[in-house]
Amino acid sequence: MFDPNTCYDVAVFGGGLCGFAAARELARKGLCVALIERRPALGWETTWAFSTLLQEGSSDTSRWLQAKLTAAGGYRHLERHYGLLDPPIAELVLERGAREAGIEVLLYAQAVALALRGDLVAGVLVGTKSGETAVGARVYVDATDNALLWVLAGGELEASGEGPGECRVLLNGVAGNADDLKPVGDLAGCRIVQFWPTVWPGEALLTFAIERCDIRAARLALPGLLRALRRRVPALAGALATSVACELLPLCLPAPPGGRRAAHPIARNLFRPGPWGLVEHQPSCIRTPSMYVLEGEESADEVANALPAVPAPYPGDDLPHSRVAPPTHQADVVVCGGGTGGALAAIASARQGAKTVLIEQGTCLGGIGTGGGIHSYYHGVTGGLQDELDKRVTELAPLFGRADGFHPEAKKVVLEQMAAEAGVEVVYNTTITGAQTECVPSRLPAKPRDTAELVRRLRAVVAAGPEGNALYRAKAFVDATGDGDLAAMAGAHFTFGRATDGLPHAYSLAAGRLSDDGKLLITNFDAGYCDPTDAVDMTRARRHALGHYWRDKFDAKTRLLYIAPILGLRNSRQVAGDYCLTLADEIAGRQFPDAIAYAYSHFDNHGFDYENESDEAMLWVWLLGNWGRRYGCEIPYRCLLPIGVEGLLMACRALSMTHDAHNQLRMQRDLQRIGEAAGVAAALAARRGLTPREAPVPEIQKALLASGALGPREPQAGRLCHRPSPEPKEGGTGILPVGGDLTLADALHESSWMPPQVPALPFAERIAQLGTEKTSEACWDLIRCGEEALPLLLEAAKGEKPASRFWASVALAMLKRPEAAPELRAALAERRADVPDGRKSAPLWKPAVVLLGRIADRGAVPELCKVLEDRQADLDALIAAVRALARIGDPAAVPALDALVERPDLPAERILQVSTPGGRPVREDARWQLDLAAAEALARLGSPRPDLIARHADDERAYVRRYARQVAAATPGLDRT
Repeated sequence: MFDPNTCYDVAVFGGGLCGFAAARELARKGLCVALIERRPALGWETTWAFSTLLQEGSSDTSRWLQAKLTAAGGYRHLERHYGLLDPPIAELVLERGAREAGIEVLLYAQAVALALRGDLVAGVLVGTKSGETAVGARVYVDATDNALLWVLAGGELEASGEGPGECRVLLNGVAGNADDLKPVGDLAGCRIVQFWPTVWPGEALLTFAIERCDIRAARLALPGLLRALRRRVPALAGALATSVACELLPLCLPAPPGGRRAAHPIARNLFRPGPWGLVEHQPSCIRTPSMYVLEGEESADEVANALPAVPAPYPGDDLPHSRVAPPTHQADVVVCGGGTGGALAAIASARQGAKTVLIEQGTCLGGIGTGGGIHSYYHGVTGGLQDELDKRVTELAPLFGRADGFHPEAKKVVLEQMAAEAGVEVVYNTTITGAQTECVPSRLPAKPRDTAELVRRLRAVVAAGPEGNALYRAKAFVDATGDGDLAAMAGAHFTFGRATDGLPHAYSLAAGRLSDDGKLLITNFDAGYCDPTDAVDMTRARRHALGHYWRDKFDAKTRLLYIAPILGLRNSRQVAGDYCLTLADEIAGRQFPDAIAYAYSHFDNHGFDYENESDEAMLWVWLLGNWGRRYGCEIPYRCLLPIGVEGLLMACRALSMTHDAHNQLRMQRDLQRIGEAAGVAAALAARRGLTPREAPVPEIQKALLASGALGPREPQAGRLCHRPSPEPKEGGTGILPVGGDLTLADALHESSWMPPQVPALPFAERIAQLGTEKTSEACWDLIRCGEEALPLLLEAAKGEKPASRFWASVALAMLKRPEAAPELRAALAERRADVPDGRKSAPLWKPAVVLLGRIADRGAVPELCKVLEDRQADLDALIAAVRALARIGDPAAVPALDALVERPDLPAERILQVSTPGGRPVREDARWQLDLAAAEALARLGSPRPDLIARHADDERAYVRRYARQVAAATPGLDRT
């Protein structure tokens, strides 16, 4: 695993085929090598740009690559010593090759500056979504595709690399023999259109050149080309465009003066493989993978030979520092992140007349629905700008072919078209790495949580791109990074993951596959957990997920059409805003005077360990069986406004809500409409010279009404609890009357997408429903009413009906009443195995364990200790008992806890969720959960076990280390340095 504190023998920048080959050869020589790449994949020329022609036997690395691909079924021999690679299998092989060679890889990292000490590079600064960090090595290799380190060190280029580029598209379902397709020539404004064979029958590689090496220009040209090709080439009439290259292959490359492997004129420990000369503007002269590999491999000997003459670096004050200007860019609105919410935020902002810049880390718009491979909607409310988007995607889709859901490549194109039409300036391959703020007087409707805290006004963002760092200034900013990166950099408050162990939602890495009838399908399964705020852990997570796709042998049936370039991240930070949406708000179908969106889904938590979730989540799923029950509410504008930060709006899953609420509010449709609202609000604020917090909400709502994002909707979800909720504080949102006593918010509510409320039932009727098919509604409503229902609950907990006694005791426990103890203890002692109806519900005795901890019932300690001794108890039951004992706080449990963690037979494996057919369940080592929960409990009971923390303090998984630090911080007397 890459370690920023390690000084490497060699740091190779650029994880393309050249950089990979150089790193592999150097690692094979016994050197400690780091490989740093800005993309999330190695060998981008093949894996992202679909350069697939390999010259056999041209180098050792080429021979290795050919042998590995042949064994895996991803290689096809052609005549005259050439063969073809399959891009998805090549990505898997390159990842395994880096791991086997011992190369330490850092993805998602862009070099932005370097420091020179005399004639030596002393360190290179890289920018990531985690911020900036320095990489130290004795020797540096610049294998970037734009000679970035060479230029940062003061070197010059004979050729800039600007010029034409070639786009490649994989087509499946080609009629007849795909190898027989003939070149077309120039067509539909594209140059030298031709076809190449691939590894697989029925598949062809379409290539075409355009005047600028720009993926946006290629996407905009693609519909016209596909339309013309389907008319001209009969074999393509029913073909499916399964994937379009993420980047273009440049037809000219940057070149330093002096020819092959010229020494850097200033830095003698900086090497650049060659020959990086100008390539003729003809596709036949495009470098093949073999040429890239050979250049990298041959440079390794020169680098290794130079290493002894380079002195070992030493710590000093001249490590590189960030350079943020020049250049400096200015806009009205800067949207950071072009994913699900960000793409629509930028389009909405530009349509409102604001000069809008959209900064995106990847190479496409649309996020998880396009680059993430999840090309279908799951719940959510239609309406607004997304309706126009979906209509245009549907109209364009026939050009690309049939897909399950919408076609992701068609959506990429439509988003590109809509952004271009609106005048959005899109900046790809660029990551937000920092924020510039200044102190301003508070404009919050109430003081921040800490009255001494300063309020910050966001003025600019620092962004790391292919040319290094740049500064983007704006009047208003939208954080659509998904993880709240910009808000955190600007100083906003946030929570991370769930409250117990900080674990975020599981992540996935989707892939495409072909159905038997020639349709594009999704393969999606949970690959594990990761910390999306940590670039090192993001790298680990992607590499880990790739391993789950590996097969010893692929064939036409089991092969992958593509591996999504974007990880399926579901949760990390939740930024604290002026209003924090809760699970109770969602279940109650709460309405807000400053509503700017609607949302509905269900408690879509992919986990199964509800003993580690909140008590409310445990109740909703384990006991009430409501995992799949639909619910939803309106989204207030205040959720988009981070506390303590001015000039910023949230337009991603990191908006202000609890971890429980996030499980419902994270669907594509919901985030698209929130993105539209944020874009409208940002543009309005920028035009008026206001902060987003000062923007008049009624005007935002009117604009959303005009687009159809607010207003009458079809009912999509009902409300479970029917008693009126306390009205949230308006918090200075500027709600104004629109006529008489009617406010705009009232008008919205009268035409809400939600069905009318059902009148509340008397408490006696709710009590009578306990233990019936109405238990879920009755129990939740009684708990929500609290003290009002208490007398009847106390009576029912002592009644004759066992079911009523149990469910009344559940409600009392949620109200933290000790009277719940007798019935819950009985359920635990008897190990009641009744399982409520509903997915993911649990035997009654397990929730009873959690609830006994909630009411801190010391009388339950002996029985809870028996759970720890039970060889039949599963991991969830053991952790539930550990956590309950910690909440109760009785030191009598210490011996049982100590004995538990020494047991050699503890269950420690979790099987993760598979969301679509074709995925294989992943098994996750979860021993850390039990050890650290026990360490936390023992510390609370006055018997700390630092050894349990130490077992996991250096775990390669960042979320495990995070929880270990949390437990260490709560352990008295422990050295936490």
